[in-house]
Amino acid sequence: MVAASDAPQTVADYAELLPPEFRTFLAAPVPQSVTIRGAPGVGKTTFALGALAASPGPKLLVSTRVPLAGLRRQFGWLETAAGREIDLLEFVRFRSVPSSGALNIDHLRQTLQARASDLVDVSQVLNLPPVLQERLTSSPDPPRLIVVDSWEAWVENVLGSSAINLDQPTTRWELERTMLDELLATGASVLMVVERDERTRFDYIADGSVLLSASELEGREERWFEITKLRGIRIRSRSYPFTLEGARFRAIAPASSWQIGPPRSEPDPNPQTPTLWPGSTAFASQFGRLGLTGPVLVETDAETPARTLWAFVAPILESALLSGGHALVRPPAIIGAQDVWATVASAAPPADLEGRLQVVVPLGSAIPPGSPPTVFSFDDGLASPEPTPPGKGRGPSPPVDLAALFPGGPTAGGHNLLLVFPSTMEDRTAEHRLDRYLALAGRARRAGVAFSSVVVTRSDDPFLHETQARAPIHVAARTRRGQVFVYGIRPWTPLMVFRPGPIDEGPAAPYELISMV
Repeated sequence: MVAASDAPQTVADYAELLPPEFRTFLAAPVPQSVTIRGAPGVGKTTFALGALAASPGPKLLVSTRVPLAGLRRQFGWLETAAGREIDLLEFVRFRSVPSSGALNIDHLRQTLQARASDLVDVSQVLNLPPVLQERLTSSPDPPRLIVVDSWEAWVENVLGSSAINLDQPTTRWELERTMLDELLATGASVLMVVERDERTRFDYIADGSVLLSASELEGREERWFEITKLRGIRIRSRSYPFTLEGARFRAIAPASSWQIGPPRSEPDPNPQTPTLWPGSTAFASQFGRLGLTGPVLVETDAETPARTLWAFVAPILESALLSGGHALVRPPAIIGAQDVWATVASAAPPADLEGRLQVVVPLGSAIPPGSPPTVFSFDDGLASPEPTPPGKGRGPSPPVDLAALFPGGPTAGGHNLLLVFPSTMEDRTAEHRLDRYLALAGRARRAGVAFSSVVVTRSDDPFLHETQARAPIHVAARTRRGQVFVYGIRPWTPLMVFRPGPIDEGPAAPYELISMV
């Protein structure tokens, strides 16, 4: 749930929760109509209330399905200052619509029947219900945004189920168009919540149309906000995942993997514990801390950027070094040795980390001049850190002994870490590439070396099937429509969207995991 201190408080705060295209659309100076479509229960009402909270000036919700008492129970934030700015009108049939307030449907039927051969100006016989007219005209400052939730119930409540032949499209269509025109004539924009996901005629004549949908990704619910059209607005992204956590709508904008800065570790709240702090409160709250037995598996697909995966696990590396431990790192091919050192720059000066941080680079890779002397190359296994001439690649070297690299343990000398990305092209083609890693880690554990290990691997890699039963933490990362989703297989968690933290903003969290609930 959203913490009280993090909950939106102002119009600007709520506006930040909406897709930027929709914020621009709401700010238009002329009245506009928008349809919000979606199956029942997908979050249309939550979005509509979020749009009202984000809209400056007077605003009105006409609730035609749910009594106001039910809305207040479901959306507790309506009792906050931001919620109380929304004018609420209950228009639920047989409850708050007096008989005198309903449309005189008999008069409408008689008029249409008497003049069946003539064009009838339905605006002369169809007016907004008096209960709504009074609300719109009694205030000196009429609303700028009106939400009707839902439009179908609104039509049924106004026209009644026995109104002429409502199955005739032209008749009902005229009535609905007239009611919408009456609302727009007040100078307010109108958001119509529609209780189905297929398109309606209003989607073609309205200024905007959006669809809220929900589906499953490997047994976990995902929600999407999809823009069908917004007239006059440049649409940079048509799809946004969204969450309803805390009974608030929040759209999640896509983040480019190239905008991810050096990941930073959050302080360890309990440095005395024998487990390794993962460097992220978001990680610890969802998956826990890292133990000393079995690998932490990060399973990924081919579409998830390596830089994003690096941003997810790199805070663990910095945390291990900050504890005083040693680390052996084999980064993805796109992350060079210099990038690894830039990641841990805030942990300690490079001179203090020499001998504690070992970075593996692919066989034959050129090592930039000035690189720390702890960089070494990779044959079929991990190689020993022999001196490397600057600017030269490395050839095969004998396998390294982790017992020599990882002295001490979690209580003596800090917490050691083995961090491996075995997914480069070299690994994909090398025979027995995974046996080398297993043998290296197995020898070290048999020798009594205490360390945590994190392995990032593809879902189709045999290593995953060989080790997933022994992994105390098993996390999956998947990319959908340009967004990276993360969820726990062990422990089980719902679907979450990975959002990197701000670049170069000091002690900010390295990333968010936004739950799709």
